[in-house]
Amino acid sequence: ELIGAQVVPGKSVGKIRLGDLADNVTTLIGQPKLGDAAMCKSWARWEWGNPLYVLEVFESCDPKQDMKKTVQQIRFSGIPFETQDGVSLKSTFAQISQHYSGLVAEATFTDKSTGRQIIVMDQIKQGIAFVVAANGKQPDFQGKCQMIIIHPPGKKAIDTYLQPQWDLHPL
Repeated sequence: ELIGAQVVPGKSVGKIRLGDLADNVTTLIGQPKLGDAAMCKSWARWEWGNPLYVLEVFESCDPKQDMKKTVQQIRFSGIPFETQDGVSLKSTFAQISQHYSGLVAEATFTDKSTGRQIIVMDQIKQGIAFVVAANGKQPDFQGKCQMIIIHPPGKKAIDTYLQPQWDLHPL
């Protein structure tokens, strides 16, 4: 149901929207494979398919919704979602930067499974970030996008909970 879904910066991935109640997400796509919750925040991960499709949602208590948890960030890898202008996980950083000006290098980390250096490039105003291979503290322009992150416009992707195994180094 999510395959071929459109990615809208600062808003949604398919039918999952920033600001949605957490219960709506499980109603849409079922129980997550992994998850963690503490201190009015939660993270959930769904996995399926071969190659592996991964969808992750971060939620936190929302005072505007009677302190119920709402979606604060949506990230995905391996899944053929794309933006209206065709940017997807098949895009190189060179292609991404043609569609999204003002991308800022927010942080680097080492991919523990491959040992490669990774960088988070964020278009903060629009609410979309791209996780790509790095050359030092710069993105590899020929490297393919590994993950796309949708977050509230004006808020940095790395200011929301990210994988603890990433061991981010803010730039």
